Order: sequence, then structure tokens, then C-alpha cells
Amino acid sequence: MKQRHIVMAALAVVCTGGGQTSEGSTVFKGDNVPGGINYTWSVTMGAGDSATLINTVGGWGWDQDGSDPGTKGWTHNSNWIALTLEQPAVITMTFQSEAGVPDPGDPESFAGTALIPGFSLYSGLENSAMMVHHEYANTGAIFWAPGLTYINGGAATAPAQFLQASFTLPAGVYTVAFGGAAPIQDEDIPQGYRASFTTTAVPEPGAAFSALAGCAALLGFRRSRRTAIAHC
Repeated sequence: MKQRHIVMAALAVVCTGGGQTSEGSTVFKGDNVPGGINYTWSVTMGAGDSATLINTVGGWGWDQDGSDPGTKGWTHNSNWIALTLEQPAVITMTFQSEAGVPDPGDPESFAGTALIPGFSLYSGLENSAMMVHHEYANTGAIFWAPGLTYINGGAATAPAQFLQASFTLPAGVYTVAFGGAAPIQDEDIPQGYRASFTTTAVPEPGAAFSALAGCAALLGFRRSRRTAIAHC
């Protein structure tokens, strides 16, 4: 395996409401390419890497009925992650509520801790000049985002605040939409979260890899009813 440069960032939530740590990954808070979806994070990973993102998100952004047929998510109340895999990998994504994250509207206060996480995984990125609508389909094709192809996703069932899923994916670019999946108090109340990504190499050679190399396969989807306790 090639030697990879280790990038370490402070695991501390700053006044902007977000923090990150990475090992072998490159993490950028923001959108590397203008236009289209306003990505909250840009993450580049190889096999054997990890990245953890801490921020706030809408408590009811991922699964809130829209006015357009088939839409369930609210674009601007979700966080969008631009994910690049430099080689085929098994990637495990973990989303959970996080305590101690500053409220972006009032850095002297903390965001909520009532997040019920939900996520959608798409192949591709949406950086076109097309208009970004307020609503998106969280379990299928997004009509205004031709650059995205839906792969899979899901949500925890209240009161669970922890969600984990694993996928075997070829090298390429992906989009993860993430937000709250329950009507918590008010849709605009920010909720603190921790999103973690880890990758492992896909064994080669092997018939299993050959069968999966051209598609994304859901390997596992686990739900837990435990609540994460954060120490920031």
C-alpha cells in the first residue's frame, strides 16, 4: 500500500459551529467547486482512511414532505457532503447526535441534541448552473440534479439517535445528503451532529469484487437506540 500523508485537524468545535479530524483523508469545510448544490463538506479518501465531521443541521431537513411530488428533503436544512474515493473501498458511514456543538446563530449557546439522523447516498456531484430547488428526493432521483444517481439511504427510527451503514463502492465521486428525520420542535432549530467515515480496502483479486466493481452494494444497515455522549 502506498504511503499516505496524514492530515490532522483539531477535534474541537470552533465558533463557526463545525470541526473535523481526519487520518489519511483530506477534509475541507466548504465547496471546492462553485455552482449547483452548496456542499457543506468536501472529503477525499483512499482505503484505510477515516474522517469525522462535527457541525449543525436542521432537525427536520431530511424527511420533511415537500410540495413537489416525490420530494421529502429540504435542501437548505440538510448538510451536503462531496465525497471522493480515490480507490475502490468498503466505506462505513456513521451519523449521530452530538452534544456541545455551538449554535451558529448564537455561539455562546449550544445547538440541540434531539437529532434523529437520516441520509441519502448518490453517485456523482451536482455543480451545474441549474437552479437548486428548496426540496429534493431523499429516496430516488432528484429532478433538478441530473448529475446525481441515487444509490441508497435511510433513517433512524425515533427515538434512536445513531445510524450506521456500509457500502462497497468503486473509485469515483459521490454525494451524501444528511439531516434530521423527525419533526423536532421547529424545523429551523439547529441540531448538533457527528458524522464519521471509515474505509477499508476491497480484497483483490476476487470474484466478489469483480461482481461489485461496477455498482454500489449495500453491505449492512444497522440501527441502534443508544444516544451518543460527546466530549468536545
